[in-house]
Amino acid sequence: MPLSRALRGISDRDSSGGASGDESADLQGGQTVISDSVVAKVAGVAARGVTGVHSLGSAPARAFGAIREALSGTDLSQGVSVTVSDSDVVVDIVIVAEYPTPVQQIAADVRASITRAIEDFLGLGVSAVNVTINDVHHPSEDDQTSRATASGTPRETPRESDNTMSASDKIKNTAEDLKGKANEAIGKATNDDSKVAEGRAEQASASAKKAGENIKDVFKD
Repeated sequence: MPLSRALRGISDRDSSGGASGDESADLQGGQTVISDSVVAKVAGVAARGVTGVHSLGSAPARAFGAIREALSGTDLSQGVSVTVSDSDVVVDIVIVAEYPTPVQQIAADVRASITRAIEDFLGLGVSAVNVTINDVHHPSEDDQTSRATASGTPRETPRESDNTMSASDKIKNTAEDLKGKANEAIGKATNDDSKVAEGRAEQASASAKKAGENIKDVFKD
């Protein structure tokens, strides 16, 4: 269903027709609707706080997430999907584990954290949390470059030794170009010359970086 569980807040009344409980309680009936995207975001936030979780989502999802983050901020529900019925929630989540934390322990902690967050914060029941480990991150991946620089021995990998853009740099450069185009379009639509200028400057910066990369490739060839 497009919207998750609807919780009805109908006030209880005693047999005499009067309101039960505290007389100051809200006696108005109504309906509280929690969207699936909210459930997914709560699950994502809960999972990110678990020790041993490096990141969420598959490699393509993380790449698109980097672009979205550059444009509009972090997607906290990345890597999370939920199925909500009238009685419970099923969560499917994809994570990258941090070595050397035991994978089974990470999965168990993720399940417990997500279940607790959804039940306590949203008041919904959780029937299952399915955890998929699709990659493992080793801390050495973050500091290999800094260690090589400190030792005076550059790390040799294909193309990196030639000072080419890394994959993450290319993604950021593409995001900067897209952001520039978006700002230019917004500026034109709102007659905001400063916004147009800002967008064009961002596009020019991205184009310059790409041109520099192309020049490097020419000289290498």
